[in-house]
Amino acid sequence: MDNRERYSRLKQLIADMPDMMNNEPDMRTFQWLAAAHAVAVDPGNVMDTADHATLTTQIPHIREADDRASFLIRKQAISAVQSVLLRRLAALELKIAPSESGAFIAAGNAFDAFAAVSKVFAEAKLEILIVDPYLDSKVLEVFAVGAPEGVRMRLMADSRDVKPTFKPAVELWVKQYGAKRPVEARLSPPRTLHDRAIFVDQKRAWSLTQSFNHLAERSPASIIEVGDIGTLKIAAYESIWAAATPI
Repeated sequence: MDNRERYSRLKQLIADMPDMMNNEPDMRTFQWLAAAHAVAVDPGNVMDTADHATLTTQIPHIREADDRASFLIRKQAISAVQSVLLRRLAALELKIAPSESGAFIAAGNAFDAFAAVSKVFAEAKLEILIVDPYLDSKVLEVFAVGAPEGVRMRLMADSRDVKPTFKPAVELWVKQYGAKRPVEARLSPPRTLHDRAIFVDQKRAWSLTQSFNHLAERSPASIIEVGDIGTLKIAAYESIWAAATPI
């Protein structure tokens, strides 16, 4: 696993972190902890040795909450694990190019959301494919203008979950911009879309933790570049696109 892949997976793990402070550990928590231990540090890297040791010794304590004493130990272990993950994320961010690191967007920061999406769009030379089951007019009214002129933009939503404002917005966009900012939209069969993603030039893939229509409005969001599995996602969604219905 290279630094970019480790960074992407770790950032997604942090975004998906279960509430271990207020909830008893369950199977999802155990699976998350196992993934965090596997992804966060490289045991073969001498610089990661201390963090690896911390995870190895502290994760077992998170499973223990039989009495008041063990509960306090578990809380300390949770804090230690969280500190390791954030420290490793910061260290990895210094090792990769800024354009590969994605973005974290605090809740309520509408401009930061636009800037983060525009940064991804700026990588495109030929085309952008946006996949989001819940697309509405916001993807065009707010975000699409951040794409370079002349770059083809494809938008794919789920026919069951797409919002009523989406189709009229697409029609008005095409009427206004035409070939200057080409847009094509399609609807997939119901429940065939499970990701919110941006694919650039059929080469690079980013995952969004929230839909475009509410990106970072009420809670923090992340845009994360997908590593090794990106090519698999691109192929899968190109297949869905080919079978989707144009609007």
